[in-house]
Amino acid sequence: MDQLSDLLFFLCALSAILIYALFQHLSQRMEWLLIVSAISMFAGLVCCVVVARFHRLLIRLSGRLLVRLNVQSTTRMRWARKLLHFLAAFTETLKLPFQTLITVFALTCLHWILRYSVLYLALRGLGADLQWAWCFLIQMLSLSAGQFSLLPGGAGAAELTSAALLAPMVGKSTAAAAILIWRAVTYYFYLLVGGPVFLLMLGRPLLKKLMKLKQA
Repeated sequence: MDQLSDLLFFLCALSAILIYALFQHLSQRMEWLLIVSAISMFAGLVCCVVVARFHRLLIRLSGRLLVRLNVQSTTRMRWARKLLHFLAAFTETLKLPFQTLITVFALTCLHWILRYSVLYLALRGLGADLQWAWCFLIQMLSLSAGQFSLLPGGAGAAELTSAALLAPMVGKSTAAAAILIWRAVTYYFYLLVGGPVFLLMLGRPLLKKLMKLKQA
């Protein structure tokens, strides 16, 4: 539901930006950004609908494909159960009170609006004049590229993609400084703060196991 709430927000935000773009004179680069964003979001929505509507057919077809790939039957059953558990959880979530669902979506919108305003504020602080809508598109495409890179947090790929999209609009030096501020606030700060906590949570159980093995 977290991912679906995010997807719904991005669909609404992208729809609003598309309506806004109809009344603006856009460059070829901006038109390309809008087209790529719209296609990616529409494809994600279609995939969710297909999985929910044709999950039984999807399980059968994927099962046949996995058989041909010599995947073990236990692995195939585990993946099928995960899909069924997801659909069951999704159905139960939709049964929540409507007010609760609206509250969750409102908090999701607030979270992403604040998070996606960091790059815009950084650019304004550096003296660049770029509208919030285009900052939103650049961040969305950059983070999507980071996800496809399969690197943790899209490290490296998000920075390179955003630099390639942002530099022609505001200049290389301004883009580099803004991207550094943006990623430091929204990604690297979490690593610095969460890293010691993660090591502490992971280290305690591991240390206890090592002590038990030493005593045995």
